[in-house]
Amino acid sequence: EEMNSQHAHDMIVQDLTRSLAKATEEIGRKDSVKQRKQQTSSQLSKEASSASEVKTSDEKALSDLNTECAEKRMSFQEKQQLRTEEIEALEKAVEILSANSVMGSAGKHLALRQTGAVLLQYGSLGSSAADSKGVHRHVRDFLAAAGKRLHSQRLRPLAAK
Repeated sequence: EEMNSQHAHDMIVQDLTRSLAKATEEIGRKDSVKQRKQQTSSQLSKEASSASEVKTSDEKALSDLNTECAEKRMSFQEKQQLRTEEIEALEKAVEILSANSVMGSAGKHLALRQTGAVLLQYGSLGSSAADSKGVHRHVRDFLAAAGKRLHSQRLRPLAAK
């Protein structure tokens, strides 16, 4: 019976030794898995931080581009409005030049064409020099006033002619 007890004791010791070895092996394996997971977590955290910085940078660039586009759009609209007003001023000048009172006898000799550009020529066109100067002065004054009112760099040189 003592032998049986000894054998049972040896079996328990052997079983506990195997269990201890397996537990130690399992601890080592789990520590290894834990370290790999921590490294992966650390790497993913760095990547997320980097992606966040890139996102912030891209959002700022987008905001800057939106602001720049809005400014350019406003500038374009203002320039379009200025061009429209310049065209209206030129049309008014053509209207003044083509009026019967201005044309006088020059209407018999000249045909005034409107092709979007106004060509003012100085000199005698069959009317007296005083009438011609008065008309030119009137047109010059009108173009100068329109150029000043519209802050137009294109109408001012026309008025100076």
